[in-house]
Amino acid sequence: MIKVGIVGFGRAAVAYHLPSFSEIPNTTITAVCDTQKTSLRKAHRLLPKAKLYTNLDKFLQEDLDIVDICTPALFHYEISSAAINKGINVMTEKPVALSLKETLDLKEKAKKKNVKVCVMQNWRFKKCFSQVYDAYKEDKLGKITKVIATFNGLDVRSEPWWHYSEKESGGILYELDIHVLDLETLLCGEPKEVIGINLHPTPFKKYIVALEAIVSHYSGATGVFILSHDTTRQSSINVNLDIYGTAQDAHVRFFPPYNIIGAGTPIEPQKHFKRELKSFYDIVKSVITKKYRREIYLSHYEVLSHFVKAIENDFPPLVSLTDVIPTMKLADMLYQYISNNGEKL
Repeated sequence: MIKVGIVGFGRAAVAYHLPSFSEIPNTTITAVCDTQKTSLRKAHRLLPKAKLYTNLDKFLQEDLDIVDICTPALFHYEISSAAINKGINVMTEKPVALSLKETLDLKEKAKKKNVKVCVMQNWRFKKCFSQVYDAYKEDKLGKITKVIATFNGLDVRSEPWWHYSEKESGGILYELDIHVLDLETLLCGEPKEVIGINLHPTPFKKYIVALEAIVSHYSGATGVFILSHDTTRQSSINVNLDIYGTAQDAHVRFFPPYNIIGAGTPIEPQKHFKRELKSFYDIVKSVITKKYRREIYLSHYEVLSHFVKAIENDFPPLVSLTDVIPTMKLADMLYQYISNNGEKL
């Protein structure tokens, strides 16, 4: 039996990790650690047999096979380090840390302790993207020349403070938009240079709420980011990727899930209409058949279930620390470019 301890029992744990673990055979959640009493009361209600802790050191004295970190990003490095030092495998929510330096340090520590670390960059496994990525790996898109990533979200000031506090969590680059940075590097490879950034700070330049950036990659591809968290007129579900290849192009929309691959001529309106109709039909069907709630956490389930098997059978996790190094390098490069040009994050 794989014994799991969860650190941080907020929305991510309850909505995504808990239902995922409930479907994974030979797995049990034996302990929960959180500093908030309200969260621990919820944990007791949902996991009456689990031991509850407010102290991380005491929590890590439990006999655990996996520490599952669901806290805000500013605590990920500290908790991961503590678990690794105890010789416990780590599953951490995104981002793995708040810098490439911290990521490389975790990799070195995990190697010395011979433990596995998996990062919850689960958007890689959302069906709308994975279908396009599979086509790319099968060389149906050719060489990627450009990726335009758009993330339009609700006003970041309506989110919990750690989502926008650059000093504490790196702000929108690390806490909110790391998924699109991750997908862009997955397609384009290691970033080479930040060509330019246009910033949209709050009044008095308190923190950044939106930015547009252009990045070059060693592969020759160009990445364009349009990241907005500054208006109530947009929704966090408005996330799109436009992928340009030498053979075919692709468009991915994350909600409602939608993708299309084409080349040579403009996509006919009828084809777009059929795709949109199917997208709407699939959502309605999933709601009626009561599968919609599971589809919300399905990509989390894929990462978590694979990680359990990786521990049982000793093979690499779906998203290792090595896998996210280009992502963290890109986040650091953008962060540093902004800092060097007078906008201190």
